[in-house]
Amino acid sequence: MPSLTDLPEKIQGRIEVAPNGCWLWIGSRTALGYGQIELVDGGKRKAHLAHRLVYSLLVGDPGENLHHHAHDDGCPKHCVRPEHLTPLTIAEHATLHATKEQCIHGHDLADAYVRPDGTGRICRRCRADREKERYARMKNAAGRAA
Repeated sequence: MPSLTDLPEKIQGRIEVAPNGCWLWIGSRTALGYGQIELVDGGKRKAHLAHRLVYSLLVGDPGENLHHHAHDDGCPKHCVRPEHLTPLTIAEHATLHATKEQCIHGHDLADAYVRPDGTGRICRRCRADREKERYARMKNAAGRAA
């Protein structure tokens, strides 16, 4: 089993072990919540997804087929523990998500909004919450500008 101590110190310093066993990335994150790190590669700075980098260093190159698959409902997207990642094809990953009954916040997905291109489902309650937050931010920003 891969160990956290097998990683370079720069990467170890950005990981915190949670009580549930997740290795949580405490460095920067993408807009979607995945951990990310910039490394110099061939003289150029390049952003890497943290879970892919950690998996590559401890297990081996997964190619394009590595997706975060929560080992339980409490495993967040910024978990980088290799045992919590599963090499899946895009089709396998889509099938896995199509069978989920709840979103990550525990809301029922029975009436989820299906994207017009058929690429996924969106929890209606989470979407409404995000829109309320966005509206409040816009209203607040407009009030400051006036």
